[in-house]
Amino acid sequence: MAIIYKNFVLLDGTERMIPQSGLALVIINGRIVKLCKESELDLKKMKAVDLGVRYHMPGLVNVAVQTIQRGNQSNSPQSNKSDATPQGKGAFYDSLRLSQMKKNLRAELYSGTMSVCTISGVGSFDTEIKKKIDSGSIIGPRILSSNMTIAINGLEESSAINVCSNEEAKQATSRLLSEGVDFIKIDIPVLSSEEEAAKASEIIKTICEEAHSTGKKVSARVDNNWCTKVAIDSGVDNLGNASEIDSEDLKLMMLRRSSLICSFSSVLSKCLAKEKVEIEAQNRTKERIAEIALTAKQAIANGVKVGLGSCSGAPYSTHYGMWREIEYFKKYLDVSAEFALHSATLKNAEIMGIDKETGSIAEGKSADILVIDKNPLEDFEAISKPFLVVFRGKEYILPKVKRDNSVENKLNDFRKKYII
Repeated sequence: MAIIYKNFVLLDGTERMIPQSGLALVIINGRIVKLCKESELDLKKMKAVDLGVRYHMPGLVNVAVQTIQRGNQSNSPQSNKSDATPQGKGAFYDSLRLSQMKKNLRAELYSGTMSVCTISGVGSFDTEIKKKIDSGSIIGPRILSSNMTIAINGLEESSAINVCSNEEAKQATSRLLSEGVDFIKIDIPVLSSEEEAAKASEIIKTICEEAHSTGKKVSARVDNNWCTKVAIDSGVDNLGNASEIDSEDLKLMMLRRSSLICSFSSVLSKCLAKEKVEIEAQNRTKERIAEIALTAKQAIANGVKVGLGSCSGAPYSTHYGMWREIEYFKKYLDVSAEFALHSATLKNAEIMGIDKETGSIAEGKSADILVIDKNPLEDFEAISKPFLVVFRGKEYILPKVKRDNSVENKLNDFRKKYII
């Protein structure tokens, strides 16, 4: 079945995107087969859909999504327990988790995020729900899954696979690969000595070698300069919220085609989730944001790819709020709106290795299209209420997302005070 759109303003997702008008777009079997001037087609005979001069852009790509967590106050100790992530074992609790994941992923799609990397999963739920989405049995975005995180040196994480030796690292990586994950996600503890760094490095190298031997990449969250250094030296491909990278590190990242991922929402959530935040904690948050932003700027200047992910599912990082992370990216890195939007679409797709499939509006790619009323380059909030979501050619007109008003109010207050 063919779908033809006309009378829209195109933002194609490329780095120097310029709004383009007078175009027509033809979709057949979920793929973009033609993007051309309206005058090149007989649109009267082809019954094109008039989009009323709305803005037409690629679906967003979010490289950090927690599928089970809700991303609201339910993730904080003071929250209402009825909203919390389902705890317990057995079929009943599994059904609750699956139900919550379906709601979260539907919210991602309906708010314009059409491709996600999952992190901090439980069991093999992420790969299982990916199969259901790909088969069309449930609604959700394109998924690159990692299932459970591997926690290095026995970092106490209840939802992670804790490893303390090379052998445990091999077993954990093999287990995840057998589950069909698309990449391996690791957490590195805060390292404070050469001895700790050396031990972590050997374990991380083992994980990277196992993953790379099957063509899979490894991502890591890094919380200080020791972690960053160890991750780079050990072969990690994507580093989340890295700081204090020197010129030698940057050269090595360029050589290995490694990437940096910014997630300012995950840093801000630690403060936003608390009713009263000490001045010291507020200042540390500002310092951490400045460190991440400075490192990202250095990486971009040296040709290292930098992407962004909202870490949706963390407190005060909702599954419908990726537009906020794009705004933080623009604000803290001091880049243009065009570059920020490009980073959240085509650049993120390149980092995920799916840029030939999605990330920009171009012939031959999947029809992953977000249609909105206003120009997002003037205000990213325009993305928050799509007129039309098209994913793999399937249309969702005026999709509705249930929002948590108390969370939205707090985020909006923060935005007014610090962002706009």
